Amino acid sequence: MSEAVLERTEVSVLLARAHAVLDELHAADLTPLPQEELLSYWRGVERLRRRLPTLDHALIAEAKARSLPAAVGVRSLPQLLRALLRLDPGEAAARVRAAEAAGPRRTLTGETLPELFPQVAGAQAEGAIGERHARTVVETITKLPEAVRAEHGEQAETDLVAHARTFDPVQLGKIAHRLAACLDPDGRYTDLDDRAAQRGFTLRRRPDGSAHFEGEATAELTERLLVTLDSLAAPAPAVDGVKDPRTASQRRHDALLAALAMLQRTGNLPSAGGVAATIVLTMTLEQYQTGNGLAETAHGALIPTREALRWSGGDYRLLAVVLDKIKGISAYSSSQRLFSEQQRLALWARDGGCTYPDCPAPPGQCEVHHLIDWANGGPTSVDNGALACGHDHKKLDQGWRIQLINGRAAWIPPPTIDPQQQPRYNYLHRPPELGQ
Repeated sequence: MSEAVLERTEVSVLLARAHAVLDELHAADLTPLPQEELLSYWRGVERLRRRLPTLDHALIAEAKARSLPAAVGVRSLPQLLRALLRLDPGEAAARVRAAEAAGPRRTLTGETLPELFPQVAGAQAEGAIGERHARTVVETITKLPEAVRAEHGEQAETDLVAHARTFDPVQLGKIAHRLAACLDPDGRYTDLDDRAAQRGFTLRRRPDGSAHFEGEATAELTERLLVTLDSLAAPAPAVDGVKDPRTASQRRHDALLAALAMLQRTGNLPSAGGVAATIVLTMTLEQYQTGNGLAETAHGALIPTREALRWSGGDYRLLAVVLDKIKGISAYSSSQRLFSEQQRLALWARDGGCTYPDCPAPPGQCEVHHLIDWANGGPTSVDNGALACGHDHKKLDQGWRIQLINGRAAWIPPPTIDPQQQPRYNYLHRPPELGQ
C-alpha cells in the first residue's frame, strides 16, 4: 500500500474513531455523576469544542494550497465552504478569515510559515480559548495603526491571549478596548493611510429584506454623510401643532433613504450587468391585482406585495415584473445581438442571479447567455437567454450547456462529469416549488 493511500486510510480511521467516541459520550448517563465531576466533564466538553476550529483551519489551508475552489468550479474559499458544508455566507467567510489568521500557512514552494497569530493558534489548539476570544484578539491587533502594530503587536497578542484564558469574550472585549486605547492614547489614528486601511461597510440582510449595517468611515465619507444628514434629517415642520414624531435616529434613516432615491433619480449611477441601477420587484398576476402575498426583490428579499406596490409609486427607476402561474414571462424578440435593458431586467426577475448551481452572484454581476447561440440563429429574446456570472459563463466553453425546463434555467453537465447528464439548478436565488 502506498504512503498516500495509507495516510487516507489513517485519516478515515481516526475520523471513524472520533465519531464512535462521540456516540459513546452521547449515550453516557450523567445522572450518577457527582456535582464536581459533572462540572469537570462539562469543562472538558467545552475544551473539545474549542479545539475543533483548528481542524477547520488546517482543512482551509490545505484547500487554499491546492487551489481547490478553482478545481471544483467555484470562485472562492467561502463559496466552497458554503456549497460543501451548507454554511451561511457570513459564517463561511468568518471561518476563512479565522483560518488565515490562526491557521497553518505555506509559501508558493510549499515551505511552512508560522501562523500570523501563533499564540492565538496555540491557545485554540489547546482548547483554552474559543472562537469569539480568538476573533477579539485578532480584530483588536489588526485595527491598530501599522506603526503601533509593528512595535507592540506581539506583546499585545501575548497579553490578550493570557486574558482570554481567564475572562469570557465580553470581558475580554472590554480589556481589549482599554489596551487599544493605551497603545493609541490620542484615541484617533492620525496617519491617513492607517485610517484608510480600516475603512469598510458591512450590511447583514435579514430574510424580510431589512438589514443591520456597520462600518468604519474615512473623514471624507463622514463629512459627506453629515452634510447630507444636515440637509435631509431635520425634523419636519409641525402640522396643527403636532411635532415630528420621529426620533433623531429614525430621521437619519429616512434622510439616507431619501438621498439614495434622489441619486437614483438622477440616472448618474453606473450600470451593473448592462442595466442602469434599477429596483426590480417580482410578483404574480394575482398578487399584483390584490396586493396580497409577498413580492421578491432582485436581491432575493421577500416583502409584502402592498409595500412593493407602494415603492413602485416613486419616480425613481423601478420595474415590477408580473409572472404567470408557471413563472414564465411573455417572450419578446429583438433583431439585435445584444440583449436590451428591458430584456435584462426581465431576466433579472426570472432568474434572480447566476443560474449555475450554488453560485450566489446577484443579477448585477451576471452576463446574459444565448441558449441557442446568435451565430446559429438563436434570437435575442427572454426565452433564449439566461443569467450567468463571468466566472461560470466560461463553463459553457467546457461542455456545459443551459436549457430552459419548465421556465427555469437548467445546467446540463458534459458526459465527462455526469454520464447521465442530469439537469442541475441553482436554488439559492429561486427555491424549488413544492413537489419538485
